[in-house]
Amino acid sequence: MTGDGWLLMIPHNSYHNEPVLKWHYLKQKLMNVHSDLMRQVWQNYNCLYFKKKGKPQMVEIWGDRCEALTADKQAESWISDYLGKRCNFVFMPEHSNRQVDSDYAIGRNQVAFSDGFPLLLISEASLLDLNSRVPEEITMKRFRPNLVVKNTDPYQEDNWEAIRIGDCELQIVKPCSRCVLTTVDPENGEFSGREPLQTLAKYRKFNGKVVFGQNLIPLSSGKIEVGMKVQILK
Repeated sequence: MTGDGWLLMIPHNSYHNEPVLKWHYLKQKLMNVHSDLMRQVWQNYNCLYFKKKGKPQMVEIWGDRCEALTADKQAESWISDYLGKRCNFVFMPEHSNRQVDSDYAIGRNQVAFSDGFPLLLISEASLLDLNSRVPEEITMKRFRPNLVVKNTDPYQEDNWEAIRIGDCELQIVKPCSRCVLTTVDPENGEFSGREPLQTLAKYRKFNGKVVFGQNLIPLSSGKIEVGMKVQILK
């Protein structure tokens, strides 16, 4: 926490040499968080705490400032001990407002704590093509997409402008620029060299940046489930 009371985001790539955190949700909105190298497990933490008892705090994400709710002292102590730096988990309440980059926003689109956009889509065919070019196989986890589609040609998603999945209409707004975090193995948190960025830089550049996947903005709400068909609108 900074001296003026702001909470600053700590990018994951600042800690890529640290062992990875693992978490999963349980029934009744409980959550377990643990690290393979820490004996203590943050068990059965009630996720509803943020909404009912959290204290509002201003936070900063890539220069954007918005209001968030912080977790309690137990959570703060656990994650601070883990990273060796005072920090905490935060939750974005409904009344908080962080807008998508105005260069790409459609109306007043909002995003929570993602880098810049709420959704990222990658096709299995694109990853398969990348793996045909790199010396060692890269998993989809390296790129952290929300949506993975199949039965397409490699990079076919580059040509889409809008899609529908179920009742959700989604606008494709820009390619996703990739950072050094893609060179970290998500299973163990270890730096794995210069791939896949080195290979992607040879054939996947947009406005001078290495790109892989497409950023999306939802135009309507609805439920998306595994196995749903993707309709290409334009």
